[in-house]
Amino acid sequence: MTKKFISLKSVTTAFCLASSVLGYAQSSTDAVAFEDVKLKEAILKAYPTVDANKDGEISFEEAKSIKSIRIIDPVTNQKIHSAKGIEAFTNLTELNLGNNNLSSIDVSQLTLLSTLNLRQNQLEGTLDVSMLSNLKILELNTNKLTEIILPKQNLLNTIYANDNQLTQLDTSNLSGLTRLFLVRNKIKTLNLNDNKALQRVHLDTNELEAIDLTGLSKLNWLNVDNNQLTTLGFKGNTALKSIFLKNNTTLSTLDFQNGDVENISILNVEGSTSLTTILKDCNDALPATLPASIDVKDNCGNLSLASVSSNSFSVYPNPTTERLYIQTEHRILDIKLFDELGQNIPIQWTDGTINVKHLNRGLYWLQIQTEHGSIIHKVVKK
Repeated sequence: MTKKFISLKSVTTAFCLASSVLGYAQSSTDAVAFEDVKLKEAILKAYPTVDANKDGEISFEEAKSIKSIRIIDPVTNQKIHSAKGIEAFTNLTELNLGNNNLSSIDVSQLTLLSTLNLRQNQLEGTLDVSMLSNLKILELNTNKLTEIILPKQNLLNTIYANDNQLTQLDTSNLSGLTRLFLVRNKIKTLNLNDNKALQRVHLDTNELEAIDLTGLSKLNWLNVDNNQLTTLGFKGNTALKSIFLKNNTTLSTLDFQNGDVENISILNVEGSTSLTTILKDCNDALPATLPASIDVKDNCGNLSLASVSSNSFSVYPNPTTERLYIQTEHRILDIKLFDELGQNIPIQWTDGTINVKHLNRGLYWLQIQTEHGSIIHKVVKK
């Protein structure tokens, strides 16, 4: 029988080669690989220092020690073209790579991010941030994005995506969203039904033909300048103060009825040349600077068709100079006075007597609420 022997020299040589290969592999694995050396250099010179062992490299362990990266100054740092390598920084809560030359980025591994700022880059196509369940603030202004895939968790409260090429944005389930900025895109439709916490909505310069604002009770600022709206309704927008509707040349009607809109200080419809009608409730207060060509219609007349007969009320003298007296068989619960613009005028009343001496001369509407219903009376102050 022939015996086979392996020389010790061969074993030793093989072991040395294996050790050399394994040692090299370990060294390569331990250092984060950056496609763009400028990203690595910018991180290395940032404070606090990430290079704990001063070897000029960033290990995966060192990368995990960093919570925030901000590389936004093209004077101090040359503009970055690739973010490959950033995925190793898995404990980041803030990433700001604004004002660089990135065309794409993968942030799917950075699941602890609460703030992501990629404004003023060259991002194009689709950006997927759906894995970022802790994201609160997303800034993507001035890119070339056609789609953004958002997370479905309700932590996201602010989205800036002005100056992109978006045609739509799915904000479903984002119940915590308070600020939405989508200026200068190509958005045709937008569903805000799940976004009841919205306070500011900026959609100017898009291609919107319609938008439903029903139930956005915290909305106080709306800008839809330069769109293609035909009608717009405001139902339940009780906090609304500023509305910008400039240059919606196809807009014909605004409907404030059943919206309880009493706080509007700005309603800018300049350039919306087809707007002919505004519908409002009797107590809706609209600015007095609206163009004279717009017919403002209220439902004050309809309010008189309440369950209380007008024959059971007497309001005198009318016209009056100082006081109004209300005589009725019903118990009065409340009295409100509105001017011709629908603004609620503070008054004091006692036992059906109202002091109107302080009022300016003109036409007013008196709303009298009783236990059986309400009625509207037109009164004149001389």
